[in-house]
Amino acid sequence: MVQSNPRPDLPLSARLRQDLKNDLIAGLLVVIPLATTIWLSTIVSRFVLAFLTSIPKQFNPFITLNPLLQDLINLALGLTVPLMGILLIGLMARNIVGRWLLEFGEGTLSRIPLAGSVYKTLKQLLETFNVGFCRKNHN
Repeated sequence: MVQSNPRPDLPLSARLRQDLKNDLIAGLLVVIPLATTIWLSTIVSRFVLAFLTSIPKQFNPFITLNPLLQDLINLALGLTVPLMGILLIGLMARNIVGRWLLEFGEGTLSRIPLAGSVYKTLKQLLETFNVGFCRKNHN
């Protein structure tokens, strides 16, 4: 393990506690956005799958296919829709109209009592992590 900033002035137990605390925070900065993304993707996937399986049989073009192939198509669509949503949000974030829409959405979200505070906290964590990551890559 390589230490970036050895602290000889602190006792060993204090250094270990500080290192554990720093490692825990760094781990949370990685896990929280990832877990949030996975959680939201599963919610959207379940919604898409519930919608696909609720189509009446007479309107379902896949009804004549093998049930295993039907499940595979449902799974592929259930995973593709969240991915396309993430790509669309990324595309919008890179242009002027998209930035305005995202700022409008963030403003609306920040007015919701619990969701606004959770969103602000996650955004600050991601921005902090992103700044640290960019600095690390530029050095």
